[in-house]
Amino acid sequence: MPELPEVEVLRRSLERPLLGDRFEAVRVHFPTLREPLCERRLRSLEDQEVVGLRRRAKYLWIDASGGETLVLHLGMSGRLTLVDGTAPLVAHEHLGFELASGRRLRFRDPRRFGMAFVASTESLVGIYVIAAAAVLGLLMKWCKWPRPPFVMGLLIGLTLSWVTDALADRETVGMTVWS
Repeated sequence: MPELPEVEVLRRSLERPLLGDRFEAVRVHFPTLREPLCERRLRSLEDQEVVGLRRRAKYLWIDASGGETLVLHLGMSGRLTLVDGTAPLVAHEHLGFELASGRRLRFRDPRRFGMAFVASTESLVGIYVIAAAAVLGLLMKWCKWPRPPFVMGLLIGLTLSWVTDALADRETVGMTVWS
């Protein structure tokens, strides 16, 4: 099963070739993964440019120019590779993204534990705001921290991106939040 370091290496290796490229077509070959692929939602990425790649826990987020994010989880045996656009379809290739550069981003998963979905980038940030607030509430309860001064210090002194990065990377907070 790909762990955090493998997903981070994948993000870094795809970042340079994908940034600035554009999704031309989305091909759903086999929609049967852990959660069925929503072809209509995935096709909403067509004609959008890749503007960022991020990792949140074991999820790879590919941000598109239209305010949407492709969220991928490799599951136990998933692979995300960048191949030539003319490369033949391979066994267990569930999803392919044809790119303007003539390449294809291929998602294959023999054991079908992976997942892929598209969500609005704003809604994904909202998830982390809620999670950060929940964890902060638990910490205040468990550690008996004084609420008002501590919370105000956190809200004023820390940016939201630091809090979400700390939670997603499992640093600073010594507990598992996401798998």
